[in-house]
Amino acid sequence: MQKTIFSFLYYMGVRRSELLALQWKDIDLVDKSVKIYKTHTTKVKDKTWDITSPKTGNSTRTISMPAILCDLMTQWKKDQSEIFGFNEERYVFGFS
Repeated sequence: MQKTIFSFLYYMGVRRSELLALQWKDIDLVDKSVKIYKTHTTKVKDKTWDITSPKTGNSTRTISMPAILCDLMTQWKKDQSEIFGFNEERYVFGFS
């Protein structure tokens, strides 16, 4: 899992908060793209954490995924599905 996380951060250039907000519905392994349109935050009153929209419109984007990362993500999806079952709403790199 750590290799997949660090590879994703390296190849995609996303922020940590964007990574934590990713759900499987945001990743298209066929078109090799990722939609970034939300962020994870801990600065929410009366909550430990929340998923919110980005602060600026420029933070919303679709990023192409290189083939090497697509292969890692396909394997991660398979591994995660075997353990937890697959759900499009499941967080890619979190389990809450």
